[in-house]
Amino acid sequence: TDDFVNQVRAGQIEAAKELGIQEFVWIAILDQKTDECCVQRNGLTTSEIERGLSDGSIDKDLCDAISVPAHRGCRCTQSPISSTNEVEGPDWKSFNEWLES
Repeated sequence: TDDFVNQVRAGQIEAAKELGIQEFVWIAILDQKTDECCVQRNGLTTSEIERGLSDGSIDKDLCDAISVPAHRGCRCTQSPISSTNEVEGPDWKSFNEWLES
């Protein structure tokens, strides 16, 4: 199961990067089972996590993950974010025409 989750998450990130998206936000399921590593990262972008690991504001000893999954059994996900509504990649005009047909 962990290998499958790793492959799915890696595929999601790779697909977003192919569309020109480089930044992701960490989304944790917050309940009594949530690992402290994930609580610290919830709501942070990948660049904020990298910066926090570098400056010590995020504890590397809990885990040093920048992207999900952070550990075995991790239930977190990441969502691509962008400062623009435009992305590179597929011909969205054709897609929108198809969608409206």
